[in-house]
Amino acid sequence: MRKYLIMLFVVFFSLFLCSCSADNPNHRYPDNDDVPDNFVLGELIKEEDAKLTCIAHDDNKYYGSWIDLVYEYNGVFNYYNGFYPLKTNNRITINVPVGANVEISLLDDEGNIVYTNLPDANGVCYLFPNWFSYEYKISVKYYNGIDEEPIITEYNVSDSITLSLDATKVEKDIIDLMFVVDTTTSMDDELEFLKNEISNVVEEVSSFNDCVVNVAVLLYKDKGELYETLYSEFTQDINAQIEFLENKIAYGGGDFEEAVEVAIEEAAAKSWSGVNSTKIIVHIGDAPAHDENISDWYNAVIDLCNKGIRLITVASSGINKKTEYLFRSMTLISNGTYVAITNHSGIGDEHIDSSIDEEVSIEYLDKCLIRLITGYHTGILYDPIPIN
Repeated sequence: MRKYLIMLFVVFFSLFLCSCSADNPNHRYPDNDDVPDNFVLGELIKEEDAKLTCIAHDDNKYYGSWIDLVYEYNGVFNYYNGFYPLKTNNRITINVPVGANVEISLLDDEGNIVYTNLPDANGVCYLFPNWFSYEYKISVKYYNGIDEEPIITEYNVSDSITLSLDATKVEKDIIDLMFVVDTTTSMDDELEFLKNEISNVVEEVSSFNDCVVNVAVLLYKDKGELYETLYSEFTQDINAQIEFLENKIAYGGGDFEEAVEVAIEEAAAKSWSGVNSTKIIVHIGDAPAHDENISDWYNAVIDLCNKGIRLITVASSGINKKTEYLFRSMTLISNGTYVAITNHSGIGDEHIDSSIDEEVSIEYLDKCLIRLITGYHTGILYDPIPIN
């Protein structure tokens, strides 16, 4: 009898352990048979060499494909565009001499500035009118090194224009790099990545480009959380940012949406360097703003454009197609790059496949950020280094 009682106890205890593991969201087990040697039942996988993997995609480069996704009847994002019409189907392309210190503004029918953008390191600038017209008006502002007052000229543009300007060239020797990161519960893997890799990313960018790199970190959650935003200002001392991140954990965020618009608006308002700098925000998140705040988010991205700040959006696990549409739209408008973390690392929760027709390489996230930041600064975008 005692023997049967012991066996019964073992069975019930085993079932209890299984149920605990199933209910605990922190217990993650591999979905395949390639179980690492260091895998322990009931514990997180701890692999020192494990790195997040990703793909990177520039929707401005493949703008025709973007139009199909958003505006074709059977396009993946057509439904979401009906609810959140961000008007990315009208694009003006302006080409100016490389390195020219130029500000390009979109004007409305009455000649008022709608918003401004700056050319990238290759002298290319994209503007997205939020209305349809057969012809648009732009204002081009620049200095020629002779006159103290700026030269301002207006042009009519249907879709693209190349301008030959005798504009002063600026050598950019500073990179302002801000990480804007969602720190709600689902973002634990990405927050750990930032803690572990931020130093290497900044060091390699600084060394490769032989320039000063100022780094800032802005963390955000949602209204009613422990904090809505938390900021550590620009500094060349990367150890100060590592110390700032050291005791931060991914926590909170009961609903899906977060205060993205607050974070981006605050990021745009910070003290960025002058015209001799490349300005970049790396936004890492897995949720959009609340529906009633989408327009505020859009306006905050327009503020980034006004200051010449480019956006790299890193989409994390847990996003849906609505989030992908919104992330890619905002990145497109800011002349930036959409990055999506993939399942190839085996780290974290499931990552959806991005709606991208073009062939893309799977690369490590840290290497991807290094090449994108370098590409923004120099105009030379190196090919991805595939993980295999």
